[in-house]
Amino acid sequence: MQRVTITLDDDLMAEFDRIIAARGYQNRSEAIRDLAHAYATAKAALVGFTRSLAREVAAAGVRVNLVAPGPVETPMLLHASPAHLEAELATILRGSFLVPEEIAETVAFLCGPGGDAYVGQVLSPNGGTVFT
Repeated sequence: MQRVTITLDDDLMAEFDRIIAARGYQNRSEAIRDLAHAYATAKAALVGFTRSLAREVAAAGVRVNLVAPGPVETPMLLHASPAHLEAELATILRGSFLVPEEIAETVAFLCGPGGDAYVGQVLSPNGGTVFT
């Protein structure tokens, strides 16, 4: 295992005023069933990390947020079985998978002036999967 250390010094914070983390969708496939506890823990850790880092750097004008999308039409998703895709699609109220551009628009929003008020938040473009 390789350890990565990032130091947020004053020079770095002066250069960047946004940190956007991304968290993948909770895949319901059988491939992760035996590792679901580790998968869920890692996702929760990203939320805690985002909120803690946001608290640490907000006074320096740096906004830290997390994007946690629903199922996105990517090669990884499309490698699933037809039955899995059908079941996954049934959980999306809008009736279609998200596309990468929709996630990019959320990130662009957070990076733009509209994102100034968002600090330590989790935004979830998800097509309505939170209601299923």
